[in-house]
Amino acid sequence: MDYEGNFKGFDLIIGNPPYIRQEEIKELKPHFSNVFEVYKGTSDIYTYFYERGFKILKDKGILNFITSNKFTRAGYGEPLRDFLLKYTSILEFIDLNGIKVFEKATVDTSIVMFEKRKPDKSQIIFYSNPKDNKFEILEYSKIKQSSLNKEAFIFGESKILDLKKKIEKIGIPLKDWDINIYRGVVTGFNEAFIIDEETKDNLIKEDKKSKEIIKPLLRGRDIKRYNYDFKNLYLICTFPALNLNISDYPAIEKYLKSFGKRLEQSGEIGCRKKTINKWFEVQDTIAYYKEFENSKIVWTPVNGIYYFSFVDAGYYFNNSVFMITNKNNDISELKYLLAVLNTATFKFGSLITPLTKVGNYTYGSKEFMETIPIPKVDKNTENKIINLVDRIIEGKKSGIDMRELEEEVDRLVYGLY
Repeated sequence: MDYEGNFKGFDLIIGNPPYIRQEEIKELKPHFSNVFEVYKGTSDIYTYFYERGFKILKDKGILNFITSNKFTRAGYGEPLRDFLLKYTSILEFIDLNGIKVFEKATVDTSIVMFEKRKPDKSQIIFYSNPKDNKFEILEYSKIKQSSLNKEAFIFGESKILDLKKKIEKIGIPLKDWDINIYRGVVTGFNEAFIIDEETKDNLIKEDKKSKEIIKPLLRGRDIKRYNYDFKNLYLICTFPALNLNISDYPAIEKYLKSFGKRLEQSGEIGCRKKTINKWFEVQDTIAYYKEFENSKIVWTPVNGIYYFSFVDAGYYFNNSVFMITNKNNDISELKYLLAVLNTATFKFGSLITPLTKVGNYTYGSKEFMETIPIPKVDKNTENKIINLVDRIIEGKKSGIDMRELEEEVDRLVYGLY
């Protein structure tokens, strides 16, 4: 209040805004879109509290919130990141990723403190990333606010951020290479569509045509560094995009019918989610099914440690796996990309690009992998790297320790940056 009793804003705001997912606030979105500069259709409600808090602060007032940390990297957080960078001086950011702060909440959190004051070029943020909840005394890094951008808040020491800029300057984002990225098959009910060797053999014995739509399958746990471990599992490929007549495959029709109502795609209790697909079809359309018949790089996006493998044509995957295919089926280019993605340089790169973190794990799906900068290379160096990759792949198939050659690839790739 001023001397005349007029409200001039709060000196200090401390809070823990509610975590309500955006799906639960659909009826409020039209209002929010007209009121909030940080509005994004997929934003959870806590993001709007930052702007509201800012508006009811007095000039040079302080706000301190503990919220989900997803806004720092998620797409929906971009308007909020832009707002904070333009209008506030961020004083402190404590990343509590992987630390259970609230007993009933599973979301990863962060503590943000800012001053209602436009930042100058020298604005310093005190950043801390404690490893447990016993943080009576925190170790801080000093980061310039000017080093952050609205694409993602990436906190790191100046030397690391300088190296990040160098990698981004030299490398070309993966999305600009001649590749496509796809996710594995979402069946909606793996128990029916993923079968073992014995079931596969019985279905083919009963009807030879069954072989046409039964394909070898790999799961995330089967993906290793450079190679893979086929566990004799198979996928019944009744993809909607194939427009199959299930009566043409009587053995498979009979087998799938044994699961009864569970395969219906009605959204009712005990059924798969509601789609326009037929009862015997997998849940997703899989319009890209032909890509499985090409050689590819595959990886599983949530495992804490990235493993990229070169997988031969004809292998299919469940939805825990992503794949990279080349538009011209250029095997050499795929093997070069495989080498880069499997190096320590990529491991560093993945930590400084806007990947989503779940606890202590890094999640790299299509939209995030596309940002990874990959350097172009002269033909001579490319051939050296590809030759090493071929030797590593063959050696691993025979169970040979190939660490020495992998380290040589690491050195060659690091030299490219």
